[in-house]
Amino acid sequence: MRTGYQAARQPDQRRWPFVGATPLVAAALALWLSSPAGVRSEPAPAETPRALQESGDLQALVIAYKGTLPDHDSHAFVEPEPGEAVRFLAATTTALGGDLDDAASRFDTFGYDLVSFLDLGSSVWHLVLRERTPCGRCWGLYVLSRSVTARDVAVEAPHPLFDALAPEMAIDAYLRMDAREFSMAGTHRYANGPDSPVSDMARNPNSVFQKMHEALTGPDTQVFQYHGFNLRNHPGYPNVVLSNGSPNPQPELFLLKAAIEARGETVGIFDGRDWGELGATINPQGRYTRSIGGRFFHMEHEFAIRSDPARRAAMVDAALEALFSFSLDAPPATVGQRAVACLACGRGPD
Repeated sequence: MRTGYQAARQPDQRRWPFVGATPLVAAALALWLSSPAGVRSEPAPAETPRALQESGDLQALVIAYKGTLPDHDSHAFVEPEPGEAVRFLAATTTALGGDLDDAASRFDTFGYDLVSFLDLGSSVWHLVLRERTPCGRCWGLYVLSRSVTARDVAVEAPHPLFDALAPEMAIDAYLRMDAREFSMAGTHRYANGPDSPVSDMARNPNSVFQKMHEALTGPDTQVFQYHGFNLRNHPGYPNVVLSNGSPNPQPELFLLKAAIEARGETVGIFDGRDWGELGATINPQGRYTRSIGGRFFHMEHEFAIRSDPARRAAMVDAALEALFSFSLDAPPATVGQRAVACLACGRGPD
């Protein structure tokens, strides 16, 4: 049984910065030591940030982290300053390029740890970009697969608290799809106030969440974004509503619809007329993905599905069935090389 996760630093992964002293500093230090207050111990130098190594259950890590996220009206989300998102992407580029300790030092300036994580259930390594808690910026949690077989698939959970149990579906899908990237927002969607577009990652086009999405997706990427709704607030709606955020659904949405219906759920597809309240027409991840020719799957699941483990798993099964009917045969090395190039230039691939 997979039981949580544990952290460990390798014994040889510690180094200390060189501390030198000019003659003037040495003289001042001698004078200070001879003062009436007596000899004082010098504070230890700060440890240079290093990449961490952890192993365990990746799903448990994600769900445990979700439990630390600030709730609505906390005003915890901090909009990135000009240039900060670019530097965050540059740190990600460095990590994907293999220099984990340099990347860890870069992420440390944002209060993030870089974790090389071994998921024991799948024996796959992942890079986890995890802000230390309590979060100071609350930009989200990001997981990048190091699997040599990882598919060009991104899985996202932009409303981890408002859409209860959507992150559980999303991280399950990420692992079972052998996806390349998982993103989870860092606060409640209304952390910065009721209906705030700033703390809502499915509304804010300037967030690190959005910039990571742009850098890690391309024309061949399949983006699965997990959401939830309640039929009490949308009477007459089907149990699942699918959309790509536009009135022109891509053919793959109908394959997913058939796979979900085969598992006993009612499904609707937004086409500009029906199910417009859940059409995701202003979702910036959807807009960007469509603009570069990618495939965006905005999936709204009714609460009864999300709260039932069997029905929840069946929805991931359906997504898997639909996914493997798509053409996703790009060589993994090409996908990884493109990801590094995209991050380096701060935009999506051509």
